[in-house]
Amino acid sequence: MLVMLLAGLLLLPGCAKKGFSGDPAADFAYCLDQNKLKLKIERDRCLHNLAIREKDPNMCSYITGEWTSSSAFTIIDDAVTKNIRNDCYFQVAQRMADAGFASLIAAQVCENIEAEAVNDIESGNSLLRDQCFYEVAIITLDSSICSRISDEATKEYGANPVYDPATGDLIGYESYDRSFQEICEEEVIARTS
Repeated sequence: MLVMLLAGLLLLPGCAKKGFSGDPAADFAYCLDQNKLKLKIERDRCLHNLAIREKDPNMCSYITGEWTSSSAFTIIDDAVTKNIRNDCYFQVAQRMADAGFASLIAAQVCENIEAEAVNDIESGNSLLRDQCFYEVAIITLDSSICSRISDEATKEYGANPVYDPATGDLIGYESYDRSFQEICEEEVIARTS
């Protein structure tokens, strides 16, 4: 139920795009105006949408938590806020890469995604950060960005069939594992070949 609530809040349009004037400074002030956007989630989504439109990661940093008297609400609010902020950085990095910004500049935006490993297991935010590096590497065709993917990133495991060269009969399977870094590098190479 909580996950559905968080996902629903992330998908809310917040700050209707028709509220933007086209002037980045005026739009930024609009997003922060508590008199025009009463709910914090509206202001956060407005900043999110504006940052993506302007390809400005600095606007994502204004998406911050608010202290409330209810600790349960604060925990939910902080989780939603972090997800909106992290998605903001992810989307801005992709837009910057699409727009031709240098791969290192776009990848630096990915670094802002808060990622923490829990008991050496990647969290959802860690996966988002690694996915961000992957997307920037693929869009910019820069395999050096793949090295920024964390060592704990998800690995792909599998088995390839092994056939007898003389008879063509299946004789067994050879297992393999590839890191997300390797998958990223292979994908960039495949797209540049």
